[in-house]
Amino acid sequence: MLLGTTVTAIDPARHEVSLSDGSRIGYAKLLLATGSSPWRLQLPGADLDRVLYLRRIEDSDQLKAALQTASRMAIIGAGWIGLETAAAARAAGAEVTVLESAPLPLLRVLGREAAEVFADLHREHGVDLRCGVQVAEIVGRGGQAVGVRLADASRIDADAVIAGIGITPNSQLALAAGLEVDNGVRVDEHLRTSHADIYAAGDVANAFHPLLGRHIRVEHWANALHQPQVAARAMLGASTRRLDTAYAADASVDDVEWKAVS
Repeated sequence: MLLGTTVTAIDPARHEVSLSDGSRIGYAKLLLATGSSPWRLQLPGADLDRVLYLRRIEDSDQLKAALQTASRMAIIGAGWIGLETAAAARAAGAEVTVLESAPLPLLRVLGREAAEVFADLHREHGVDLRCGVQVAEIVGRGGQAVGVRLADASRIDADAVIAGIGITPNSQLALAAGLEVDNGVRVDEHLRTSHADIYAAGDVANAFHPLLGRHIRVEHWANALHQPQVAARAMLGASTRRLDTAYAADASVDDVEWKAVS
């Protein structure tokens, strides 16, 4: 386990990775689990204090601290991050407004029928879910965010603003190494990349799903939890065709219950 270590390059022909200190490490099989980076708001006021993102443990600690003091929270984006954060904020007793440009939350990834279930679920728990709206700016005072102004000039006051507007897969190393990259690192149902000895799992992997018959990149923690099992078996030579994702055929109904997002 090499902590505080940066990989600067992958050499598939030599089966080596280069580190930032100039050293090299050889491998027989390599797994890319480089994750993703959050999209940053490109709005006036986006650099104010108490505009928060959720990606790293430090972000989680900062958000937890905000939940202990904030009575009103505005969340930009009604994807997985936005809705799970909304559930946590409501559980902490805060008033929550979720702002989403699409007609429904999670519409792109789940489709209308399931998206309506999630919309009703959050509204039933007191979330002010506003869909089909555009955020114009983050309103600040004294260097801190105090609300959000929409394109129609309406304003939502908030003690903190959380942004969950999407992610970008960290596929730079794979691209530089000559691996096939298309909305993440393209892998087969075994999570094998275009190079036979390199695999990818989690947010960075655009994986062929045998049930759907196409490639899909799932931005959900359940995907990052289950995919490594498939990759590990394949890297060890075990035969497996099952690709576990948040949308597997055997997914429990608990996945759409409130307790699952809180």
